[in-house]
Amino acid sequence: MASKTWLVEPVRDPYYDQSELPGEVRPIVRADTRAQAISDSGFLGLYRWTELRAVRAKEFDGQPLTPQTFLEHGWCFECSGCYARLTIDGREGAADPKPPLVVGQDVFCDEACRDKARQRHAEIEAENARRKRDLAELVAARSGEGAVKHGYRPADSGTVP
Repeated sequence: MASKTWLVEPVRDPYYDQSELPGEVRPIVRADTRAQAISDSGFLGLYRWTELRAVRAKEFDGQPLTPQTFLEHGWCFECSGCYARLTIDGREGAADPKPPLVVGQDVFCDEACRDKARQRHAEIEAENARRKRDLAELVAARSGEGAVKHGYRPADSGTVP
């Protein structure tokens, strides 16, 4: 198992600083070497090898790579329920911020946001099940028409069309 932790990011152009671009992704990778970290980052399809750099992230060595660990090191997350920006102190801009609720790989503002996400997930699952059922009914209804519709005739009919 790799023992070093690396932060992989695109190299910054001194004439065009990309640090202010929204949605910047900088994956954390466990690897033994810098080259292996760049290779394992998933960036090679988006950037050339020379456009990437891997910086040691020693603060994550020996720790599990969980949202709670990242929050404790100053990272921000998006609430999985309401999509608000969250820090270790809670929701940014809130009058009375509460610590975020971390459940597995998801981070929520509070229990209400978690319930909202569960409800949304249940609605999506119900809609997907309904669509799957409708598709199965449509295929079943059309399966008997297929032979006639495409001009095939049963072999024992004896007449030529």
